[in-house]
Amino acid sequence: MNRKYFYKNYFEARNKFIELSKKNKFEQENYKIEKNLTIDVSFKKTNKDKLIIFLSGVHGVEGYLGSGFQNLFLDKFFQKNKNKSSVLLIHSLNPYGYANNRRYNKNNVDLNRNNIENFKNVKNINPKYTEIFRNLLPVYNPKNTNFFTVYFYYYIKLFLQMIKYAPSDVINASGFGQNIDSKSVCYCGNKKEKETLILENILKKHTKEFKKVIFVDIHSGSARKYEIATYTNYPEDSKEIKLIKKIWKNTKSRFTKARAMNHIGSVEDSFYKNCKSKEKYDITLEYGTILRFSMIMSLSYLARLLVIENSIYNRKKKRKYKKIKRRMKEAYFPEDETYYLFFKKRTSKFIKRIYKYF
Repeated sequence: MNRKYFYKNYFEARNKFIELSKKNKFEQENYKIEKNLTIDVSFKKTNKDKLIIFLSGVHGVEGYLGSGFQNLFLDKFFQKNKNKSSVLLIHSLNPYGYANNRRYNKNNVDLNRNNIENFKNVKNINPKYTEIFRNLLPVYNPKNTNFFTVYFYYYIKLFLQMIKYAPSDVINASGFGQNIDSKSVCYCGNKKEKETLILENILKKHTKEFKKVIFVDIHSGSARKYEIATYTNYPEDSKEIKLIKKIWKNTKSRFTKARAMNHIGSVEDSFYKNCKSKEKYDITLEYGTILRFSMIMSLSYLARLLVIENSIYNRKKKRKYKKIKRRMKEAYFPEDETYYLFFKKRTSKFIKRIYKYF
């Protein structure tokens, strides 16, 4: 199978990223997280006014496609457009999660919920989580991880909660981020993680010289398969969203004006706080990986899988861990020829359009 930009693990992807960065004469920075795990940064200043940032691997296991995006960009597109915009590539913000097929980092923190300014002043960051889920902790931390138990708790009891509360309240309560249960999902932590502080420093350091910066955050999972959903934080009719719509036009994928889910402490929040340029644009890309006919069913499957993975990881069930790691990789990284061709074609089209309109 031809999968030039798809690599089987974090280490192969990182090595290729560094190789292509050197080939294109990017300045390089490496931030050690632990042992042989690093956040790798490549920067090339070719235009004094505009900067494009491509970020991958905020949710570790989603780094497969994020890294593939960056390596495709370096191999096929940078040299053709190198004088139009400067480029900053942040490879694998969560290298531990990428290397271990986890969404979260080693401390079980969701880095896309961790960009919070003052943890000390917030006793309960998500009261709805406590209200809706605290009495049903098996939903998010099942003691028994067999299929029937998770199926019963996640689908039956969650359905009962949706009858009692508005479905939107239940969804936001589960995904907003929480600081109550450190071994549960979407844990935002009790302080800024090392990876979060590194991202802040990178943004401050590299954006201060530019008038315009566009920030592209690459994810996978939460969309229909063979489709890319995109989100931004800007309101309708703003100049920012008009530009983003131009970029996104004719990409044959879904455009949504707001975040996929209302949540706290995103990397986009960090971008807005730490970017020094006058004009700021953000785009979140979601490569769909599960079902092509239903986003809701895809999200439901991924949510249940995260519940199981989180329980196995935090209870250190070594016998089951290899299997769940494989299932996580399969869910977020379809390794088949059809998907590879979709990825290459749509990614190429998006990169061409971002160069055309930005």
